[in-house]
Amino acid sequence: MTIATTPRSIADLQTYAGLELGHATMAYVQNFAGDGKAFQASLSAYNRWDPNRRPTIRRSAETPTIACDTGFADIVSPIMDAPTAFHNLYNRGAEKAMYDGAHDFGTFDVISSFSSMPFADIGASLTSGLYQILMYRDPTLMMRYINRAVRAGCKGIVVTIDALKGCSMCRVDPSQPAVRFPGLDALPLLPFQEIDPGSNFAEYYERHMPGMLDWGVLAYVVANAGVPVILKGVLTSEEVTTAIDIGTAGVIVSNHGGRQNDDAPGTLDALASLDPKLLTYIPVFLDGGIRTGEDVFKALALGARAVLIGRPAIYGLAYDGADGVKLALQILSLELQQCMLETGCNTLADITRDTLIKKEV
Repeated sequence: MTIATTPRSIADLQTYAGLELGHATMAYVQNFAGDGKAFQASLSAYNRWDPNRRPTIRRSAETPTIACDTGFADIVSPIMDAPTAFHNLYNRGAEKAMYDGAHDFGTFDVISSFSSMPFADIGASLTSGLYQILMYRDPTLMMRYINRAVRAGCKGIVVTIDALKGCSMCRVDPSQPAVRFPGLDALPLLPFQEIDPGSNFAEYYERHMPGMLDWGVLAYVVANAGVPVILKGVLTSEEVTTAIDIGTAGVIVSNHGGRQNDDAPGTLDALASLDPKLLTYIPVFLDGGIRTGEDVFKALALGARAVLIGRPAIYGLAYDGADGVKLALQILSLELQQCMLETGCNTLADITRDTLIKKEV
C-alpha cells in the first residue's frame, strides 16, 4: 500500500500500520493480558504529570543536546527499540529492517529470542544490537544462547524476568482473530537441536521455563556473560537493589507492555516509586506507554536513563520497514527536543523532577 502523507506522530504511524497489517495482525500487536488494566495503567500514568513550561530564568539552546550515555555505550538519543517477536508478521524485512532502522538512526535494537531471522541475516556485525532472552531453569542453556549472541556481535544481554512461564501472547486464543504464528522450528534463535523443545510453545515453556524468579541463575548469567547484562521487568526498589547486588549493568522498568500480568502497575508509576538513591548506583531504563516525545521527557525527569519503544517501533516497521523504524525514532526525538526547548533544558542532565508538575488527583 502506498500512502501519500508522511506520518507526523506515533499516532499517525499507528493508523498507517493498521492499514498495512489488517485487523487480525494489528489486534495481536495491540493485545493485552486480562482486561487490559496494566496496559491502560502505563498509558494513563503519563497524564498525571506535565512538563513545567512556566517562565524561568533558564533558557534552552536553539537545539538541545539529546546524546545519551546508557552506562555501557553512547547513543544519539535516549530512545531504543524494545524486544518484540515475530517481525516477519509486520514487514518482509523483518528483524533486519528493525535493526537497520535503529542502527541508521544511531541507537540500539534489542533483538528478541523469538526472532524470525538468524543473527547472520539481521546483520554481519550486530554492533547496534542487544540480545533478549527469557529465563530458563538451566543457566548453562541460557549461556549457550548468550554466547551465540555475543559471537554474532551483540553488545549486551537483556534478560526478561517477568515471563517466567513463557509469553502468554504466543498461545492460541480462540476468542481473538486468527494470527499465524511461526512454529518453533521457524524461530532460528530458538532452540538448540540438542534439546527437546516439544511440539508447541506451551510444551517448550513447560519444559524449560522456571515458573519462578531465581536470582541465583541471574547471578550466574551476569558473572559469565562477558558483556553487560540488563534485567527487564523490574518494578520495585527491592528488585533494583538485588539487581545491583548481583552486578547487573542496568534494569528496565517494564510490565511487558501489559501483555503478561494484568495486575502490574503502570511503568511510569513504578519508576516514580523507586528509591531515588538507587538511580545513582545503576542505569534505570523504562518501557511501556511511550507515545510522544513528551512521554520520553517525563520518564527521563523521573529518573530513567533512556526509554525503549515496542509498539511504536512495530508501527514504523509495518509502515515502511527500516525507514519507518527510523522515522518513529526521529519523531519521538524531535518531540523530546521541542519539550526541552519549552522547559529550558539544554541537555538530558537538565531534565529533573523539578521540570515536571504533578497534577492534582
